[in-house]
Order: sequence, then structure tokens, then C-alpha cells
Amino acid sequence: MAVHQRVPVAAVTPELFAASLPTIRDAEALAAALVRRYAGLFPDLDPTDLVARGCAITHLRLDGD
Repeated sequence: MAVHQRVPVAAVTPELFAASLPTIRDAEALAAALVRRYAGLFPDLDPTDLVARGCAITHLRLDGD
């Protein structure tokens, strides 16, 4: 239903983590996932800079909701 890009990791609320993937339930896990995912795509950025780019938050409505 909506996608928000470049959301700072610190702005991701506990409610959003509760609806996240089972392996991403806090800011530390999100930061690590971002580094794993994007390090190869942005080899000139260090991990701090990768995390500083933020994340995307997608809000979905599933059938039956």
C-alpha cells in the first residue's frame, strides 16, 4: 500500500520490528542486514555509511486483513 524510502534505522519503531522478518527484530539486526545486503553493491561505502543511507519500510495489506 505504501513504501517509505531512506528511513533512518533509528526511526524504525518497535511496532515495525514486530512485523518484520524473524531475523530482524531490532536496529542492530537491521543495520547488520543492510550491510550484508548492500556492501557488494556499494563497495566504496563503509558499513557506517551503508547504514546511514537508511532502509525502506513497506506497508502491505494482505487478503483477509
